[in-house]
Amino acid sequence: MTTPSESSFGLSVNRHSQADVSHSASSGSAVSAELRLLTQYAVTKVLADCDTLTEAAPRILQAVCETLDWQLGAVWTVDEELDLLVCEEVWRSSRATSKFEGLSREVAFPRGIGLPGRVWQSGEPLWVPDVVADDNFPRAPAAAEEGFHGAFGFPISLGGQTIGVGEFFSQRVREPDPDILSMFDNLGSLVASELRFRFAACRWRRFWLRSPPSSGSSRLRQTGASLRRMTRWRGS
Repeated sequence: MTTPSESSFGLSVNRHSQADVSHSASSGSAVSAELRLLTQYAVTKVLADCDTLTEAAPRILQAVCETLDWQLGAVWTVDEELDLLVCEEVWRSSRATSKFEGLSREVAFPRGIGLPGRVWQSGEPLWVPDVVADDNFPRAPAAAEEGFHGAFGFPISLGGQTIGVGEFFSQRVREPDPDILSMFDNLGSLVASELRFRFAACRWRRFWLRSPPSSGSSRLRQTGASLRRMTRWRGS
């Protein structure tokens, strides 16, 4: 068991074309419907290729950042033993050393604290126009140092339960975009349900391939039971 410790930043644990995007960003306009569709397609394609969140997370973060012009994205998951959100993955456009990324990987948040903690507590997407000026963003000093300002977070939910949080950061102040928040509210549920279904399917395939030969009727009953459980999981 990893033991959390208090720190000044929270609880520490070890553990379309670019021209179109740039034009939308510089003009301050809301993201176009076309770019939102491209984002949904990119995320869906990643999910089709991956079986786990660990495998899918960096590719989803990169696809969203590059399509919608965000400079850093992170995925947090709920550690049920600690009852804290811990950082699962970070992707950023710059290859330079990042204090903000390092800090994000080291800290953990309880419900209601920081952007991830607030999303976890409410179960709803949240947009912060400027995290540097936000009074509930413990990573503000590091964000200010690296020029991060606008941000939003969304829940990764399954059956009404938040099991993770995604967040994205921009190097400019960005006003809330309701269409983006609505899209990611839906995408968060899709990510959770699809990955859970694929994980269950992988377990069933391993069982089928590794189980010793048995009578046809017995193995058929086992297969039917597994498929029924997978169907329930996907629909939950």
